[in-house]
Amino acid sequence: MTSIVLEEPTHVSKSTGHKLSFVEFVLVASLITGVPYGMEWCVVAAGIGPTMLSLIVLGIFYAFPMCLISTELSCMMPTNHGSIVWAYRAFYNVSPKLADFVGFMNALNQCAIYAIGLSIVPIIFTDYFETITGELSFGARYGVMLSVIVSTAIVNVMNIKAVGIAVSILFIFAIISFIVGFFASTPNIAVSQWTQTCSYYDLPFFVAIIAWFGSGYEFMGNLMGDIGFPKSKLIVAYIISIIVSVFLLFVPLIASATIPYTDCDDWYDGYFAVAYGDILGVGMYWTIVVGAITCEWSL
Repeated sequence: MTSIVLEEPTHVSKSTGHKLSFVEFVLVASLITGVPYGMEWCVVAAGIGPTMLSLIVLGIFYAFPMCLISTELSCMMPTNHGSIVWAYRAFYNVSPKLADFVGFMNALNQCAIYAIGLSIVPIIFTDYFETITGELSFGARYGVMLSVIVSTAIVNVMNIKAVGIAVSILFIFAIISFIVGFFASTPNIAVSQWTQTCSYYDLPFFVAIIAWFGSGYEFMGNLMGDIGFPKSKLIVAYIISIIVSVFLLFVPLIASATIPYTDCDDWYDGYFAVAYGDILGVGMYWTIVVGAITCEWSL
């Protein structure tokens, strides 16, 4: 059998910098998939109960199997090429040309997924930005979204690491604020709110948003060349990250549900900030808003 040699592209340098520790990998995987901003749309479309149930189903029947697949293939092929090289290797013995085509199509597919998935980020950024400025005109909204795209592109092209570090710190602070608000709201948890029905349901939109929140684990294979802990611990890191992600998504839902509401439409974009403001005051409101803006920009 012909052995397959995988060569690094000539235009890509091998990683010689910092390797991710076990804890760092868990944090990265958790924060990629456990960002709660935008979860309000799920409640508007179907209610709190279906949203919570879907997150559990997503973790068990999608995230966990995806982690098993990523773990096995990543241990076999520890490279940052991820699923692109996995697809290439799968078809190489059938035909090298077919493998080239499948690998190319896989890479093209990932580009499309990133383009579609990340396109929602400027929208969420603008929705939370409007909680500060009030409702913006169409032109102003477009300008804000365009500025997000341009500014993040400049930072990535120039590789300004100081900005990335500052954003990460603010992002983690916002996540901690969600958790603090959750524990502050626990005496007022109202399970009856979880089963409240909506005046109308938008199931296709609900499924699309839940799927968007579940995306991320299929791309974790792109980090395999940068992990610095034994591959035997990879599955444990994945499982912990799933638990942390689901917890981070549940926290604002449970806390915000302690604030009485009349219909699912009340969970408009930016509702987490409003709810947390009612729980812990105006300081927490601004913390969540700034955290949302920072988070969506950093993504």
